[in-house]
Amino acid sequence: MRRWRYRDINLKEKLFFTYFGIFMLFFVIVSYVVFSSMTSIINRSVEKQLMDQADRIKDAVEIAADTSIRNHLRTISETNLQLCQYYYQLSQSGKMTEKEAQNTIKQLFSAQKIGESGYIYILNSQGVLQHHSQTSLLGTNISNYNFVKEQIRLKTGYIEYDWKNPDEQAERPKSLYMSYFKPWDWIISSSSYREEFAQLINIQDFKLKILAIKFGESGYITVLDEQG
Repeated sequence: MRRWRYRDINLKEKLFFTYFGIFMLFFVIVSYVVFSSMTSIINRSVEKQLMDQADRIKDAVEIAADTSIRNHLRTISETNLQLCQYYYQLSQSGKMTEKEAQNTIKQLFSAQKIGESGYIYILNSQGVLQHHSQTSLLGTNISNYNFVKEQIRLKTGYIEYDWKNPDEQAERPKSLYMSYFKPWDWIISSSSYREEFAQLINIQDFKLKILAIKFGESGYITVLDEQG
């Protein structure tokens, strides 16, 4: 049987096979380039979609956390403001002296704990500490701190700031809600590190939003804590 050899075919067939080979090579190269480009575009699109959704969920969690922390501190601060008003009325009616009323309130404040290490302290309008968990700070003017300047300016409301106690190594984010008791010039401040409020976050606030998000046929979002 005669073997097929390229040099045995006529010129027309040689041109056909040559151009066909070139075309196929060009087609393979173009297909590879297009496939690579499309894969890259699709991957970037999917990655962007995932990142956008993750950012939305993160924003939802942060809003839920901020709302929970703010409301929790506000409740504590306003409850203690009512406590001041109650004992102030007792002192005004002569059932106890003003000094006794103030000391009783400070004892009640000392017994309260916010989060793991949070506490209640009292400033006056000059930034002088009237009550603090660290007794060595009593009578100290701390108006040089920016967040204290903001407290003096607002007297009532919510603020966030970075802080470290004398026995700590680095600053950490803190949240504070304050209420003002004018008769004694007390800025009643409920403060704690934000990281200690994780248990206040209600997953139900954003659970339905998370469950409603799907990726493809089986993709989904999951939320983990730092312990996995």
